[in-house]
Amino acid sequence: MTELLKNALNALDRLPREQQDEIALAVMAMIEDATESADIPEAHMTDIRVAIAQIERGEFASEEDVKAVFASFQS
Repeated sequence: MTELLKNALNALDRLPREQQDEIALAVMAMIEDATESADIPEAHMTDIRVAIAQIERGEFASEEDVKAVFASFQS
């Protein structure tokens, strides 16, 4: 547990029980959201990392490349 989280819990302990429960519910919802967004399959994360690296290197598809891909989907 981080020092900041320890300090937050100590401050929370000084609040009335009703406020503690409200804050606890909000924190639990935030944890659930963070957990759900972390459920990305590793294979997809690999693709995402590759794409980010390409972006950082300035590697983008040309307008012609994009048009060719879209044209390939048309019948």
